[in-house]
Amino acid sequence: MPAVVWDSPVQFLKGVGPVRARALDRLGIATVGDLLRHYPRAYLDRTAVTPIRTARPGDEVTVQGQVLTAGERRTRRKRTLQTVTVDDGTDVLFCQWFGQSYLLRQFRSGTRVLLSGKVQLHAGRKQLVHPDFELLGGEEARLHTGRLVPVYPLTGGIGQHWLRRLIHETLNAALPAAEETLPQDLRRSRGLCSLGAALSGIHFPAGADELDRARKRMVYEEIFFIQLAMGLRRRDREAQAGRRLGAPGDLTTRLVAGLPFALTAAQRRVLREILRDMRSGHVMHRLLQGDVGCGKTLVALIAALFVIEQGHQALLMAPTEVLARQHGETIGGYCEVLGVAVATLTGGTPARERRRILDAVHAGEIDLLIGTHALVQDGVSIPRLGLAVVDEQHRFGVQQRGRVTLVARDGTPPHMLVMSATPIPRSLSLTLYGDLDLSIIDELPAGRRPIATALVTADELAEKHEFIRDQLRRGRQAY
Repeated sequence: MPAVVWDSPVQFLKGVGPVRARALDRLGIATVGDLLRHYPRAYLDRTAVTPIRTARPGDEVTVQGQVLTAGERRTRRKRTLQTVTVDDGTDVLFCQWFGQSYLLRQFRSGTRVLLSGKVQLHAGRKQLVHPDFELLGGEEARLHTGRLVPVYPLTGGIGQHWLRRLIHETLNAALPAAEETLPQDLRRSRGLCSLGAALSGIHFPAGADELDRARKRMVYEEIFFIQLAMGLRRRDREAQAGRRLGAPGDLTTRLVAGLPFALTAAQRRVLREILRDMRSGHVMHRLLQGDVGCGKTLVALIAALFVIEQGHQALLMAPTEVLARQHGETIGGYCEVLGVAVATLTGGTPARERRRILDAVHAGEIDLLIGTHALVQDGVSIPRLGLAVVDEQHRFGVQQRGRVTLVARDGTPPHMLVMSATPIPRSLSLTLYGDLDLSIIDELPAGRRPIATALVTADELAEKHEFIRDQLRRGRQAY
């Protein structure tokens, strides 16, 4: 295959054409670069050669031997059956294929071959049916046996053998034109191989060590570019003008004063971080993390009231209707006393009620709108949206989270607060949410016990069920 460039359409590669190009497109492969980034989903270890004598029925084996005979006959159903016998010096193995007469031109007597497949026993003879094979002695590289064999995701009209060979030929033709994506000093300091070596090692590794080096390089590259994108997003966000809010006012003061308990030190700390962001003149993008019961929802409510008391509206989006209604009932009780108008909108809201709520929101009569993904559907317009709170944000799709900014109709993006009870180490948080500032509530309110999380195996289910029944008998609750 002549040299190819990475953005060349795969349709024009040798052996592809328009029909197979359409099949490859279903796999997300449109260009040479896409093809070479179509990584194996698994590998078959066919590096060890098994003597035929020791091969047992049911074993997946790779054998090496010499062709004794090759012939063809018709079955009762008038199909052609090709049979090849192979001898490795320890025993004889029978190999069969159906409807592949062309193979007889390759399996001539005396030819040395490698074969891989599952051993079957038929009429007292060991056999392989439709085994993968490679002819030995030629210069052509082994692709299907005698090595770590890549197994690729497929679609209709695309087979493993054909795709494996296409990737191998394209790899050899494209690597000379491959542009390195990581700086040399970075690769040297991190002990990473070149892009060409990584692609060769990920598709056709010579062994486990080469595969590990290739994976290390490709994983590092992917995370590196994710972090680079996060850094660019953070830079753009920090340069983006947001609503500059004033000092906390009457609503937040009255809410905190009316609580039957005091805020924890952790709640006060994260509130200071949130209010500082919203008063900075830039758009806030902050992740609020904390265990169940630590008071995240109360912090979000105080932040919403801070926005509302300065003439703006707020939104709280939950992943399920049950959680949205729960937020509506809890928050609604606080807000009713303060004279703050709250409405709940979910996918199950009747059409007439939905229209009434949306009209009231658009008219500015609703201060805080609570709901599910229905809040970011077409037709939802919040003209003075100052704060969007997304609860359990990891359970929303990227597009759903991104559309929150689209419901602000006055041209100014809202401040964004996302909440999660999933315990994520700080270092991992910075990796997953590098474009967000992180606030952690690491303290429970007085009287609350820490949540104990345990992994229960299938063998322990009966014991845990009895534990739950015992707790229920004591008057406690289970969920």
